[in-house]
This record gives sequence, C-alpha cells and structure tokens, in this order.
Amino acid sequence: MEIRRIKYSDLGGFVALWDGVFKEGKYLSSPPPPAGGIGPVLQKVAAHKIPQFVAIVENELVASAEAFPGDMCGLKEKNSARIGVVGAHVKQSLRGQGIGRTLLKMLIADSKRYGYSKLILEVYESNKPAKKLYESLGFIYNGFGRDVVFPSGLKVRSERMSLLLG
Repeated sequence: MEIRRIKYSDLGGFVALWDGVFKEGKYLSSPPPPAGGIGPVLQKVAAHKIPQFVAIVENELVASAEAFPGDMCGLKEKNSARIGVVGAHVKQSLRGQGIGRTLLKMLIADSKRYGYSKLILEVYESNKPAKKLYESLGFIYNGFGRDVVFPSGLKVRSERMSLLLG
C-alpha cells in the first residue's frame, strides 16, 4: 500500500471512491460532483499543499482523507481559513484494516504544518466505527449537526466533532 498526497491524476479514482461510498446509501448524502468540478479543486490542493492524502493498493485509489480550509467550504466563522474541514472515505472491502487511521494521523500532522488551529467534521451517529476512530485520535463531540435523509429514505443525524491543534 502506498500513502501519499493526492495528485490531479488521481481524479478518476477519487470520483470512483466517492461514488462507491455514496452508493452504499448510509455514509454520504450526495454523489460526487462531475469530475470537471473536482478537477480545479485538486489542482488548488496540489498547488497550495492543502492537506489531502490517499491510499493506493494495486494501482487503485482505495481511501482518501482531506482537511479543506473552512473558507473554501463556506464556513462563516471568524478565522475560518485556519479551520480544516475533514472528510474521509475508505473503500468498503478495506475498512477496519487501519487505512483510515493511518491517513488521519498523516492528515492531523500535515494540518499543523498547514497552519490550522482546529479540525472539524461531521459524522453520522449511526457510523459507530468512524466515531470511535475519531475519538481515539482526540476528536471531541460538540453537539448535533443536521438531519439527513439519504436517497434510500434512511434518516440519520450528524454529530459535530473537533480537534484543537497545538
């Protein structure tokens, strides 16, 4: 397995991973945008070394973790550029093998280098393995987020978590 920064050439694999997790019907509420919308974001990530890492197994992108600047994600908080908004995806057949943990540890370390003061995320309350992983890495619970209805009709509530970076 290779762990590295995402590259523009990973665009197809990244979209495929996102789409695969979305199609599971319980972790993502929307499909990936068209590749044409993601491409410019990946170019910006590469140019500015925004924290985003991928795991590659047998030439397939199987996991991704990113921390995008809050102002890039529409946060309106003061100093939102210093807040990293975390997202993570792992291919279903490879979950529970430590890939997500490895990516997130790298992401946290690189987020400090990038200058974030805090990382935030939302995780669905039904996603107990992810919540346990985030807690083990020091993320704390900050209250409930939004209610989501998946295309399948499944209703879940998100929980907000954060990690202060020293």
